[in-house]
Amino acid sequence: MLMKLFILPLITLLLTFSPSHAQRVPPNVKAEKAFIGYRFFSDGQKINRTKAVSLLRSDKEAYAHVQKARANKVFSDIFGISGGFMVGYTLGAALANAEPDGVIAGVGAGLSLLSLPFELRYNKKVAEAVNMHNEATLEAGQTARPMELYFGPTGSGVGFTLAF
Repeated sequence: MLMKLFILPLITLLLTFSPSHAQRVPPNVKAEKAFIGYRFFSDGQKINRTKAVSLLRSDKEAYAHVQKARANKVFSDIFGISGGFMVGYTLGAALANAEPDGVIAGVGAGLSLLSLPFELRYNKKVAEAVNMHNEATLEAGQTARPMELYFGPTGSGVGFTLAF
């Protein structure tokens, strides 16, 4: 009885803390052309552009390409936010029965339109970085391989067999 109480926790500890090995495969990110810009997918699930950029951090060349494209994103944000504020301010004044200033609305609309080429260029550069990342993982042979787990006879008795 005492021996059973000692062996069972010992076997549990050995199985729990036994070393395991795994191979980390870089995530496959896919960029698809959308109406305006691109849509990004990872393992079949749609992800946002920020998540796609964070998945590219493991590939230094692709991430450097994204970092160069950030200047376009900064200009797009500056023009888009300031233009949106000007248009919104004019609409708010019109809703409050104040005299709306058409010049401010026109300048705001112009700034908003000016932000679009920068945004499109940024999206294109991120999509190029995604393609660079995928090509690099294919060249390195780091693609995910299908794995199957079998239960049955093994060389040392009955157990699980992992085939890939």
